[in-house]
Amino acid sequence: MVRALAASGALAVLAGVLLAEPARAADYFVPGDFPTIQAALLAAADYDTIHVAAGTWTGPLDTRDLDIELRGEGAGVSILDALGAPVVLSAGLGDDVSIVHVIGFTITGGGDGVVTIAGGKVDLTQCEVRDNPGTGGRGHIDAHSCSFTGNGSHGLESFDALWDCTFEGNGGWGAQKLDAKFEGPPMQYCRFLGNGLGGARLVVSSPGPAWPPEIKLLNVTFVGDNLQVSALGEVGSTVLRQVTLLGGTVKLLQGALTVTDSILRSPTPITDLSPTGDVSVSWSDLPGTWLPGTGNIDADPLFTDEAGGDYTLLPGSPCINAGDPAVIADPDDSPADMGAFTFDPWTLLGLGPPGGPMLAGGGALIAGKPIGLKLFAVPQEVLWVVISTTELHVPFKGGVLWPAPDLVFPAVPLPFAFQIALGNWPAGLPAGQTFVTQVWWPEASAASGWISTNGLRGTQP
Repeated sequence: MVRALAASGALAVLAGVLLAEPARAADYFVPGDFPTIQAALLAAADYDTIHVAAGTWTGPLDTRDLDIELRGEGAGVSILDALGAPVVLSAGLGDDVSIVHVIGFTITGGGDGVVTIAGGKVDLTQCEVRDNPGTGGRGHIDAHSCSFTGNGSHGLESFDALWDCTFEGNGGWGAQKLDAKFEGPPMQYCRFLGNGLGGARLVVSSPGPAWPPEIKLLNVTFVGDNLQVSALGEVGSTVLRQVTLLGGTVKLLQGALTVTDSILRSPTPITDLSPTGDVSVSWSDLPGTWLPGTGNIDADPLFTDEAGGDYTLLPGSPCINAGDPAVIADPDDSPADMGAFTFDPWTLLGLGPPGGPMLAGGGALIAGKPIGLKLFAVPQEVLWVVISTTELHVPFKGGVLWPAPDLVFPAVPLPFAFQIALGNWPAGLPAGQTFVTQVWWPEASAASGWISTNGLRGTQP
């Protein structure tokens, strides 16, 4: 009986633990709840969010091994000035690795900008890291849609992964990572411009016994900056795909190098110093001395505005659809383009009503290939599709009519999404030929009885 009671007591305690309401993450506001960010950090627990208002807030900050989010109101609006010390310290003890998410700040004035210690990690999103006397950051840092500019030393001295980041005017390398163990692309959709020592310096060893060391860069741009790579070991390799390099060089120190679907417009696009390396360049636009590679061309890539820093491709560019036909197609399902920026034949014009159905294009606008229009979250009513070669852009029935109504026809949608087939794109059209389209439908609740999607422009590549 005693044992049964003891068991029942233990079960009651356990049930109380399991049924207790879980702790909920809290939101704190600076200066609403606390006068400083550090005061909020001292009161916070794991998974809380600290919202920081506009203004300049001084550091340094110590995040106390917390998994926490610091959310500002935007770079240039919420500013962290560390007054000579590191702005963010993220420390992880043992297996308990803390991750600090920092969103929407300018980080400046630190001896180093962002620093992680003891295995902690920082995720930076939509941040500007600038004018720190030392490095912009070092440690376990993931950066998404960030800029690192004007820092005294490297933009980043160490990092884990980079996505859609800009490195410009830093005193050292834009981004440096030594003795890395990459298991995926260390950087994608990034830009390096005018850094003191060069764009990126990457040294990689094997991430494990089953993986040979590999550096992989995708959709990365270097303007006047070098890329220096070392993949250690006899089977180490560097892979560059859809990279644009203007005026610099890819300096290979160790391992092999494979370049595909890229634009390397430089007198010396590659310097091979690897004792065991092998360089392969194919399906790329580069000086004629490299043309023996499969699919290579030597031609003006026709950038949209090279002087203004716009390295997208104009219609008629010889680099459009000229990449390796064996690789994954571009987002518009066309063959791969050369260079960091793929050509998009579809341009979103002015939006329709907030929360209204969206219109998107389908197809690459290549002669003989099918094209169509895609609608998402459409009402179950008859829709009217307007198509024209002329952009009208005039007020109409409470909205904006983008195409001149040269061709109008109704279509009946499926419940949640549908596609209107427009046939095959015609042959013989000049590069840059455009058409404009939009969808309208009757809506009794609308002020004028009609409502529309966004406008959409299609452009012949």
